[in-house]
Amino acid sequence: MIISHASFAPRPIFTKDDWKKDYGFTIDICEEARRETGVKVYCVLGPYPGDLFDLQYNSDIKVEKAFEIMKIGVEVAAELVKEQKAIGIGEVGRPHFPVDEQSMWMSNEILLSCMEKAKDLDCPIVIHSEHVNGSNLEEFTAMAKSVGLKPERIV
Repeated sequence: MIISHASFAPRPIFTKDDWKKDYGFTIDICEEARRETGVKVYCVLGPYPGDLFDLQYNSDIKVEKAFEIMKIGVEVAAELVKEQKAIGIGEVGRPHFPVDEQSMWMSNEILLSCMEKAKDLDCPIVIHSEHVNGSNLEEFTAMAKSVGLKPERIV
């Protein structure tokens, strides 16, 4: 079973320590599930695409600052994968609802950062996106290849 990160901590998240605390909840849930059920549980961590919008609309910060905070979330997730607290980066990517052009660009840039980290760590990446179709599957494959990530590492 894969358990992907969803934000549990009190909102909003602004700092590296906030991300560590937030990801810590997911890590704890995974450990508890392993202990209590005996099921193989794999943890993936990363800034959920909706977090970009939560930061903008629920904390009244500028979109550029929200983007910076999301990038911090990518860095912290990668650190925790390196520490073997998780096996991969996820669930990261794009919102499943319509957004403006700037928000989609930012979401794609964050996804590319996640793909770069997954390549560097040689770990899988779990993508969250709008409905899946041949077009966006080709797009995700091209994005992965552009940063040197093997497409077979994409879930």
